[in-house]
Parts: sequence; C-alpha cells; structure tokens
Amino acid sequence: MRIPRDAPQDWGNDSPGQYATAAGMGVVAEEIKAHHVFCLGDNFYHSSKSGCKTGSGICNGDADGLDGEKRFKTTFEDVYAAPALQNIPFYAIAGNHDHGGNVSAQIAYGSDGLHKTRWVYPDWYYNVTETLTIPGGKKTVEFEVLLFDSVIGLGNSDVVLEDGTVHELNGDELPGPSDPPAAEKQWEWLEARMAASTADYLWVGAHYPVWSIASHGPTAGLVLRLRPLLEKYNAHFFNGHDHDLEHIKEVRSSSCPHPAWHHSSFHTAWHPHPIHMRPPTP
Repeated sequence: MRIPRDAPQDWGNDSPGQYATAAGMGVVAEEIKAHHVFCLGDNFYHSSKSGCKTGSGICNGDADGLDGEKRFKTTFEDVYAAPALQNIPFYAIAGNHDHGGNVSAQIAYGSDGLHKTRWVYPDWYYNVTETLTIPGGKKTVEFEVLLFDSVIGLGNSDVVLEDGTVHELNGDELPGPSDPPAAEKQWEWLEARMAASTADYLWVGAHYPVWSIASHGPTAGLVLRLRPLLEKYNAHFFNGHDHDLEHIKEVRSSSCPHPAWHHSSFHTAWHPHPIHMRPPTP
C-alpha cells in the first residue's frame, strides 16, 4: 500500500536547493494527494537569515523572534508555499543541528496557540496515527509513526573545536546521551508504544540512520538497540542525517545468511522485512 506522504530532512538552510525541493514537493504532494509531511531533523541550519551570528538551529534567546517566528517565516512558512502543501500537517522531530540551537522554540511554535501554522511538534518525541482508506473504498487501515529524538537517545554528533569550527562524528563515534535518564525514558516510551500499537503499518522516524552507506555510516547505538525492536514489532524506519536517498531492505536466506541491502539519493528508509500489513503482535 502507498502511504500518501512527503518526508524531507536536512532542509532548512535557505538555499536555492531548498526552494527547488519545496517546489518539487508541491508537485509530488498534488500528484499523490499527500496527507502529511514528516520533517526528520536538521530543520534549521545557520544561514544568512539566522538572527544570531553563530550556532545552528533556532537561535537561543529572542534573536529569531518569539518561538523563532522570524526564522520560521523565512525558512518554513514562505518556502513551502505550493497549494498542495498549505493545508496538511508538517510533523517534525529534531536533528543534531537543531540541538545546536533552541529545540524548545521549535516545539513551542506549533504548540502554544500563538502562531497560525502547519508545523506540528507537540513534544520531544510523540506518535502520529491516521486511518487510511484503501483504493476502492471498501477497507480502511491504520498507519502509525513514532517520532523519536535520536540525539536525546545517543548524543550529538556535532563537536565544537577550540577554533570554533564544528567536527561531525560518524555513527560509530557518538558520545552517548547528555542526559542518560531522559534518554532511557524515551527508549522506554518507544518500546511501550511499539508493543501497544495495533496499527496495520508501523513506522519509526528519527534523524540518525540505522544502516547507511553514506559518509556517516551506520549508527552503532541504533543498530544495537533500535534494530531489534523494529524486527520484534514488525516496524519500518525512516530517517535523515545522510544527505542522500537510500532504500535499504535486509534479506536473509540459507544462501545469504548476512543482511544485504539495496540503496538508490535526502532520506533513508530501512525495512527489516517486506512492507505489508503487520501480523498481530503476540
């Protein structure tokens, strides 16, 4: 079944490429009659439109306006202007560059009732459910996405050096969470939601990848802890971070005992098994 969605990641840099991508998203959203958009982190980079001189994400303090409203207008509201994108929700989660600034402002912008917006980011991690009608109109299915903050879970890949430059760690070099109790609380929430889900199609979305053939490589902490949950609960995963498009499917057989994956170039989707309706969880 095709899920009518767009899913941009690593997008908020105010570049010509962002505007071109937004235009393309509008075309695709119209073609597939998109119901929603998932923004899987690095929603705001530092750019010439940032209110602060250094740092990434929404500026700390009020340099970008209340809840970052000035930056939201120039980098989000005015960019995703296609008619097909005007009346659908943009569900967001944070990435490493967002955590370089004020993630709380991103959450508040769509939650405090002060801004008319499509932006939906109600908490640091949360779930989205939707009932979809299968073409033909005779049957409905439930689609659920669990949006998980992988920076909270594993730590920030960005390291600020003495000269002020930023070095980005690979997926097997992450430092671990800055707040271990908060990280563990999120892991507990994630598994509890996966175990309780009755959705026909269950996805987890985060910024860091599980597997990747790109420069950051696989994220060791997600391979160790998230991958078994995806297999256990018949779930699928999509992410940002690596600036390419990969479609990875693990294949196991007696003649190929090791996982194999196929990739094609801003979003990775990883499937531990074919995409089909989930069997009931025991």
